[in-house]
Amino acid sequence: MRYAIFLGIFAFAVVYWVQEAREPLAWLLPLAVSTALWSIHLALIYLESRADELILPLVAAILLLSLTTLYRLDRPCAFWQVLWTILGLGLALMEQAFLPAVRELRSWWPWFLALSISFLFSTLLWGVEAG
Repeated sequence: MRYAIFLGIFAFAVVYWVQEAREPLAWLLPLAVSTALWSIHLALIYLESRADELILPLVAAILLLSLTTLYRLDRPCAFWQVLWTILGLGLALMEQAFLPAVRELRSWWPWFLALSISFLFSTLLWGVEAG
């Protein structure tokens, strides 16, 4: 986990130092995501979850690298991405804490699929056009 976070923060540092206009509070973006990821990691250890220990570091590396790319391209969008990421990580933690028997929900997969497709379709109707 620490190597994935180190990789993400190192990539962010490279992007930060090559920018001409440096924002001092920009470091809060990767630090907030790193703190949330470490909190998830420690909570999964505390809850003795059977979650795969290999997936979270991979997700952390990809997440921090994508945050770095997004910060380089569109800074305000990176801020909102961090907020949505922390919200998603919090929901994932609540799922692990309060729904330990997720296997019982497998019989509900058609309903979850329909709900997911309806959420995707709603972005077509009420989504914001980029650019």
